[in-house]
Amino acid sequence: MLKERVTVTTAAVAVLAVATLYALARFSGSSRVHNHCQALQRSGWWVDNSSLVWQPQGCTQRQYAYDDVVRCMKSPRTTSVGQYALFIGDSTVRDKFFAWARLVDVDVDGDAKVHSDITVRWPGEAGIAALFVWDPYLKGEVAQQ
Repeated sequence: MLKERVTVTTAAVAVLAVATLYALARFSGSSRVHNHCQALQRSGWWVDNSSLVWQPQGCTQRQYAYDDVVRCMKSPRTTSVGQYALFIGDSTVRDKFFAWARLVDVDVDGDAKVHSDITVRWPGEAGIAALFVWDPYLKGEVAQQ
């Protein structure tokens, strides 16, 4: 009887130890970094130097194309200025803005003023536009709306 009790107790302690180690590994700060933007920007590699495709560690990003952008922008939503994609932020967001804009038109000029708002319109695409608002602290009027 005592031997059975010791065996069950030993097994329970072993299961508890394994569960604790698993929880620590799963929910510790170092493993959660992959759920944040930091992981997308710091953990990965360039897939192809000619197209500059970044592959974050631990996930696969979809590669969007011209048809994807136009289909999204021609959805039934309408605003007073037509269909537009709005990017608000700092130079990192500006880089994303230009990358997105070049999906529609590869000749989009990326040499705009550095700390200013930018608008790109594609007249052949029925009022589709991309707007970038320089607001690095997201405290401006547009970011608050």
